[in-house]
Amino acid sequence: MVKVNEIEKVLNEFEASTEGVLATSIIYSPQALVLAEASQKLDRAVIQAMSEKILSLAKETLELLFKGQFNLKQVLIEEEKHTIILVPVTKNYHMTVVTTTEEAKGLILINLKSVRKKIAPLLEDL
Repeated sequence: MVKVNEIEKVLNEFEASTEGVLATSIIYSPQALVLAEASQKLDRAVIQAMSEKILSLAKETLELLFKGQFNLKQVLIEEEKHTIILVPVTKNYHMTVVTTTEEAKGLILINLKSVRKKIAPLLEDL
């Protein structure tokens, strides 16, 4: 059973302990649904639609380039003031993180790796 409250607690701790993180969400990939989110500073519908588009485009691109022989590790979009990171947590769940560019990206990615390890066991597919 998926433990949404525990996942949201981990996401909130990640946001509180990592400078520059504006929003984090766990997305159920097959249906592009937001399963859990932390601060809710950004519109849930926008996060959901954005995550679906990013994931879909990334997978379609990799499929065309590598004919099914790929393992998506991370999608990173940067603009002048913000970064969007989408990473798989399990086969069916992805984590979307929106950050400012003020904090070192390396520190965010290190903390993100730790959070993924905490959340993965909580995501038992139904």
